[in-house]
Amino acid sequence: MLTTARIAVLRTIRPTIALCGSRNIPRGLTVKMEVATDVAGNPISPDTNSDGSVRHLKYKNGVMGFNYGAIPRTWEDPEVSYHGYAGDNDPLDVVELSDGALPLGAVVPARVLGVLGLVDEGELDYKVITLRASEAARRGWSDIDDVPAEVQADIIDWYRNYKTAEGKPVNELLWDGTIRDAAAALDIVRHTADAYAGLRADPERATRLGLAL
Repeated sequence: MLTTARIAVLRTIRPTIALCGSRNIPRGLTVKMEVATDVAGNPISPDTNSDGSVRHLKYKNGVMGFNYGAIPRTWEDPEVSYHGYAGDNDPLDVVELSDGALPLGAVVPARVLGVLGLVDEGELDYKVITLRASEAARRGWSDIDDVPAEVQADIIDWYRNYKTAEGKPVNELLWDGTIRDAAAALDIVRHTADAYAGLRADPERATRLGLAL
């Protein structure tokens, strides 16, 4: 039975310096990192604003209480409706709950615990809640009920409100703003992995959607 997934870390809990081309981002500032799906090899790169400037997270001074990453070889299909919303054309996002920061770009096995359904500007952008597999085994965590209520509340608050610091409205959340359990999350991991496999088999479609495989 599938219970874990390999995740790639895009952002750590306590980033100090992030490299952006030849620039250093000083301590105390945070940069939103993304998988560059339109670039060959899909490198991890800083997200940018519409004017081309590097995008900094501002909500709560940009400090997340968790590691942020993605599950390689998954894809949220923008031409398929999930709960009435199209996928966001990106890999499946991950929230990882280790106490400490994981290295940027690290790929680690993680226990799947649950999933939050974020609707981001009209697109569905699932957030899979995980904990590094070795840490989950040590704590005895296997499902979302094992995650303290205050930690779940912090995750929900972050994703509902983080764009308000940029002058945007609160984000919509599925399921009345609750986090679904591990079984629901694993179903989503499976179908987005299947979607990615189908995309790999159809390179013309990938090109049409602006994706570099």
